[in-house]
Amino acid sequence: MNCISNNNELFTKNKILFSKRFPSLANLIWKNLTPEKILSYCDKLEVQIGKTNLPTVKENGKFWHSFYSPEKESSSLILTSECKEKSTIVFLGYGLGYGVLEASKNHPDKTIIIVEPDISYALFPFFYTDFSKLFQHEKLILLFGAELQQVIAILENQEIGNCHFIKNQNQIEHCKEYFNNLEQLIKRNKQKKQINDNTYKKFGKLWIKNTCKNFNQNCNYTGINIFKDIAKGKKACIIAAGPTLSEILPQLKEIQKKCILICVDTALKTVLKFGIIPEFTVMVDPQYWNTRHLDFTDTSSTILITENAVYPRVFEYTWKDIYFCSALYPLGKLLENKISRDSLGAGGSVATTAWDFARFLGCTNIFMAGLDLGYPKNQTHIKGSTFEHLANIKSNYLLNTETQSVNSLFSANPILKKDYEENPIQTDSRMTLYAWWFESKCAEFLETKTYSLSKKSLAIPGIQYFSIEELLKLNDQEKIDFFNFGKNTKINDNFEKQIYIKNLQILKKQINESYLKIQKDEEILPEIENLIFPFLSENNTNEKINALKKLSKILEKIEI
Repeated sequence: MNCISNNNELFTKNKILFSKRFPSLANLIWKNLTPEKILSYCDKLEVQIGKTNLPTVKENGKFWHSFYSPEKESSSLILTSECKEKSTIVFLGYGLGYGVLEASKNHPDKTIIIVEPDISYALFPFFYTDFSKLFQHEKLILLFGAELQQVIAILENQEIGNCHFIKNQNQIEHCKEYFNNLEQLIKRNKQKKQINDNTYKKFGKLWIKNTCKNFNQNCNYTGINIFKDIAKGKKACIIAAGPTLSEILPQLKEIQKKCILICVDTALKTVLKFGIIPEFTVMVDPQYWNTRHLDFTDTSSTILITENAVYPRVFEYTWKDIYFCSALYPLGKLLENKISRDSLGAGGSVATTAWDFARFLGCTNIFMAGLDLGYPKNQTHIKGSTFEHLANIKSNYLLNTETQSVNSLFSANPILKKDYEENPIQTDSRMTLYAWWFESKCAEFLETKTYSLSKKSLAIPGIQYFSIEELLKLNDQEKIDFFNFGKNTKINDNFEKQIYIKNLQILKKQINESYLKIQKDEEILPEIENLIFPFLSENNTNEKINALKKLSKILEKIEI
């Protein structure tokens, strides 16, 4: 086996092409990196000439490519049926680049993404492979030295479900942990999509039903946009209903002097019992049982943040005021088009929406109280919560409270993780997905710092522990009169109602046009016309429900 020396002329040629195609990335790289440094960083790599006179690399006794035919090996990877079906090809590591060259040659219409966290490994192939054809590829994305969350953000933009991933384990051993973590994030993202799809299937009819029943409420209240950045630079405390909230409740009145309190619906009753009134309560669940958390609760002193498909019973309570965020499901968003409603994140838990509302207010420091995302000491919820109360009501000889608690603990694929003291904490696949949502958002919005007020909660990357004692040492912050501010800046309620109805008319027109284009079916037009009429009059709720159901089925079949 003959070794091959590096080709400086080829490196210079690739460097020039690279710099022309990606000038910003090139400027960052060449500031502190020279060809000599690249070779010194990669001095353990042994480049050899293979049987077909093409170079290959041996690292720690393992070849990056086939010693006999690296091009043929690469071609077989990118000509699979799965690769042909996807719109994006993602290379996790790329060796000497045989695979990416084959991809650019055989798939000129596809997006090609190369992920290589080690800059030296990313540029080492420039000495041995001519990348002229690759840099001519129209849809090329180079993620050299990118952080994990930057990679995930790019992949999400390309739709991970439409990505075909190619990796060679021998080519990524130098950054094994990085690529393992990336694959975990990709897996979670796919799980998230599956969960979202399942959520739409599970709650689709309920969302439609609730939207119809909430039609007048939806038209009569304005959006959260009036609060955008009103609390810029201030601190907020999100109150969730995890078991560790009991440790924080005694200090919550003092914490309120330092922070804006934003409570999730499941914790509101407990917080009010302690004589603490949060500025905001967030409630976005479409299910009846979730409203039971408000039973026998005086909600008149807190402002409700909700959306148009929440269970209608929520509006039977007296609230200090009500504001809508944008709908969390597709048809609702379509109906709200051009209505002044900003969106909030939805990571499967109301706590995720509450966190995003705090960020929406402009808060730069967010403290999480009771966000355990696990079961500290095998407890599922804070003592005295509605969860515990309902468990006691349903308790009997065969199904006592303890048995119900155990059922909760083991109902969603239990997993052992670590808390902020490195102690084991039991969690499950559902809660780790929520944790990943927080992790990804903390990485996305670096200007917003998030802290946990309990060491016993699930440790989430990007969220640090912050002791209550240290929080209470911080200066009190000036209070904002959210109620009067919102009252003085509300727009004409009737204006939003007119837009809402106009959107229904636009929807009707779009459906008509789409059906004519794809089906040439004149008979569908009268039906669509009839589907819109219930919303233009005072028809009963059932008519509106049936109309929206039919509209939803139509929307599933056509693209608007």
